[in-house]
Amino acid sequence: MIKKDHMVNRRLFLYVLLLFFAIPVSLLAQAEQSSLRGDPVLQELISELDSLISAKSPRIPAGEANYYKGLQKLFISGEMAAGDDSNPRLDEISAEQQRFSNDYGLSVNWSYLNNIEQGIFSGGDIFYNKRLSTGLEWDILGNGLLSNRSRAAELEVEKELAEGQLKQSNADEKYTILHKKIRYLFTRSKAAFINEYLDAVSVNLEVLHRLHYRDLLPWREVLKLSSLKAQLEHRLDTYQAVEKQLAGAEDKEYLSDGTPEVMNLAVPDLDIELFLKKVRDFHEDIQLSEDKLHKLDYSFLSDISFSVSAQYNIYDNLYDRPENEAVGGREYFSTTFNVSFPLPLNMGSKKKLAEARKRRIVQDQKDQRRNTFDEITNHFLEYQQQKQRYLELYETYLMHEEEIRNQQAFRKLGSSDFSIRKLTNAMIARYGAVLDLIEVKQQLFLKLVNLDSYLPAEGIQQFVRESHIENYGQKTRSKADHIYIWASAFAETNNQKLLKDLKRQGFSHLFLSVGPDTSLYEKAKTFNQLASKQGITAEMLIGNNQLVHYESREDEFRQLANRAKALQFDGLHLDVEPHTFDDWDSNREQYLRDYVRMLEAVRASLDDIPLKLSISIPHFYDSIISDLVQYADKIVVMVYKTTDVNDLLDRTEVERKILTDRLAVALRAGDFGNQRELNRFVREIASTTDIQAFVLHDYRAFKELKKK
Repeated sequence: MIKKDHMVNRRLFLYVLLLFFAIPVSLLAQAEQSSLRGDPVLQELISELDSLISAKSPRIPAGEANYYKGLQKLFISGEMAAGDDSNPRLDEISAEQQRFSNDYGLSVNWSYLNNIEQGIFSGGDIFYNKRLSTGLEWDILGNGLLSNRSRAAELEVEKELAEGQLKQSNADEKYTILHKKIRYLFTRSKAAFINEYLDAVSVNLEVLHRLHYRDLLPWREVLKLSSLKAQLEHRLDTYQAVEKQLAGAEDKEYLSDGTPEVMNLAVPDLDIELFLKKVRDFHEDIQLSEDKLHKLDYSFLSDISFSVSAQYNIYDNLYDRPENEAVGGREYFSTTFNVSFPLPLNMGSKKKLAEARKRRIVQDQKDQRRNTFDEITNHFLEYQQQKQRYLELYETYLMHEEEIRNQQAFRKLGSSDFSIRKLTNAMIARYGAVLDLIEVKQQLFLKLVNLDSYLPAEGIQQFVRESHIENYGQKTRSKADHIYIWASAFAETNNQKLLKDLKRQGFSHLFLSVGPDTSLYEKAKTFNQLASKQGITAEMLIGNNQLVHYESREDEFRQLANRAKALQFDGLHLDVEPHTFDDWDSNREQYLRDYVRMLEAVRASLDDIPLKLSISIPHFYDSIISDLVQYADKIVVMVYKTTDVNDLLDRTEVERKILTDRLAVALRAGDFGNQRELNRFVREIASTTDIQAFVLHDYRAFKELKKK
């Protein structure tokens, strides 16, 4: 009896304490509302804010009706830049190749010889005075037909390498043009948006000035918004200067009227697998084949000169004697064979030189291919990070959008929850989120330009599909939408306030404890009735570790089931943790067997009662997972004290294989620095696994997390 009186006195004290703080807050809110209604200037400014919200509300565009047509417009100038295949080096190689291909080693010669005086060592008269010779000579090996054919083959290899360099040069030029184009278009859009942003800031600044005048706002808030306005004006000047500089560039012809409005381009989604396949195909195409490489082989015949010739000769003044002056010249045909070779031949070193050249070319191409794929991987990772950043900003945008709608609804209803400061803060923050979204979208498209440069022959738009952020799948928008609420937190929170907070935070399913205090039963029943109307379901949370001692507890299990049904819960959720017992290490196997039998007994108590049965277990109950799945509709695996995705995946490896869609993962709010960090962690898990149900422990800790 004394204990009961003590509990009553304690509850009475808590109610008095709550009233002590709640009444002044309520009175202040009513005073503020009364002050606002009585100020015609403020009412006019609020009406102007409403007009700005409806007329110039910064929306996230749904994208052009023809997304791919918009992409084609965006990338068209880059395709035009890559269309010019002329190159002086290629022209030079082609001309030289043609020269050697058409040179068969044939030559016509002509010679004239006039003997002047006889030599020193020979006796007799000069054999002949003059000789005229003409003929045809054919060089077959070195310096002739074979040498020319070898050089023409080498030039074919050089030409192929030069063509690859030309493609890369065109890709670089294309990259430069597209980079300028995207910077220009997004800078122009950001400048236009900041003008709208400044209009909103100016009106909000008037509101804050008025609130300060009415002693409803400290001056530092006015200064804070004034500082933001100055920063925006500076950014606007910078954007306009950049826009002017880009528009005045010599190659500004790509800034045509046909360019798309980048704000209307949805977030791009790159098919990286198809893109990498095309890049591999491209590098295989430009890779020198074995046949081409053999054309660089050394041949010893190229060092040997072998030529044949046919000559026609005329000799004049033969036997030039006084008594035979009438004797004329003679003519005759002759053939010549010439062979020459260098000394020493150095065939071994020349062969090594040719082989080294081939290896260098092959290695250069391998290095280029490897570097290309490394760079593509880095660009894609940065691209994915920017997409993640866009998603986070989009969630922030939606949060501010919802706050604006709520405040507008409160104002229309004349609710005391309406706050002009919350409305202005949400409005300014929403503009800031949209400006950040434009900036991140620019970075996404610049990353596409980076990737586009690795595939000169094809445009990146072939590998991009439309990916509207508002239509992202559940994996990319996953968040913890289940939550534990213990009896103490439930007791101290008004039903309507609790429902409002849960709805706002996106929680759709609860594990709600009512504890042993029967006074909470009626509150829980009323709560469940209200929650079901708002699409929120709840299971009765039982946190009693002694239930593992299941013998002779059939009646207790039946009572729990009937209580859950009477209070209009959808099911029973057992949080029974025998691993917390002191003798767990020595009796682990026995406790695990008892846990399975306990669950079997609870399931039997629900045979004729239409309630779900779910449980929470730690990640180290692996050995009984296959048994538990026979009795539990849902199994929540508690993975606490970690913010590392790989660690979580290691801990839940067995559960993920066996439970599949019956698995939910419980995270502890206190393990995270803030709500954004928690949401990012959940999204990363959802994007890499099939886990889609996440439970947060617990409501009180989550409220603290929201404050960070």
